[in-house]
Amino acid sequence: MNFHDLLVNSISPDKAIRDETLTKIGEYKLQDPGAFITGLVEQLVNENESEDLRQLAGVQLKNFISRETDQRLQGVWRNLSGDLRTQIKSAILCLLATPSKKVRNSAASCVAAIASMEIPNKEWPELISMMIKNSGLPELEHKLAALQTLGYICEDLKENDIET
Repeated sequence: MNFHDLLVNSISPDKAIRDETLTKIGEYKLQDPGAFITGLVEQLVNENESEDLRQLAGVQLKNFISRETDQRLQGVWRNLSGDLRTQIKSAILCLLATPSKKVRNSAASCVAAIASMEIPNKEWPELISMMIKNSGLPELEHKLAALQTLGYICEDLKENDIET
């Protein structure tokens, strides 16, 4: 599946193209969620793609991961292998240092979406301390990305989700 074309066509001004593409995306999500997530991550980290396309991939990824409440998609993130989840998290975390503000913002949203599922289950325990540490880095972009990510994470977590 060509994710570049899928993403571009998903926002096409031509309603017929857009509708057909959105139907394909919906089917693909259900048929092979792991490959769908992987394809989105590949577009998000691809520095040869435009910022707008990378941002769109990030939004799609965040929305897909956040839709665990959809009965048909329940458990998608959890059903991925631990190695694949670790690779995805590492790739997205690296994007918090990218020069592109749009991509950093999308990455922060994706990190928060994953964190909202993992932190309550006592997974990814190092994330909060990593973001706190990064908020003290000298590079302004790194500070802002870390603080934005922490803000997004805090929006979704409950008080007892984090052990102190």
